Amino acid sequence: MDRTTWSSPIGRTPTTEGEQLHAHWASRRRPDATPTGTHAEHIRAGVRAGLPIFCEKPVAGDIDETRDVLAEVTAAAVPLHVGFQRRFDAGYQTVRQAVRDGRPGRL
Repeated sequence: MDRTTWSSPIGRTPTTEGEQLHAHWASRRRPDATPTGTHAEHIRAGVRAGLPIFCEKPVAGDIDETRDVLAEVTAAAVPLHVGFQRRFDAGYQTVRQAVRDGRPGRL
């Protein structure tokens, strides 16, 4: 099992044990804002717990593991949302349009 250190701004105890980390979230949902290398493991923990899951991309380190994880999510019929950081944020949309319009000059 991958090890990660986790702490929360709401005062939970930091831990390096994956299963202790999962216990912190054993409520109604399963957010995952952990290092990329732990995403697949934590999504699988959410699947085992039957919890809805939110995870920033990527789901896993390679396409084969991503497909395996998504197959587990599908088989368990748990909701999974994979976030794409700030893609629809107004500021990013403004910059995107400016680049499309050529306002910054040649890039």
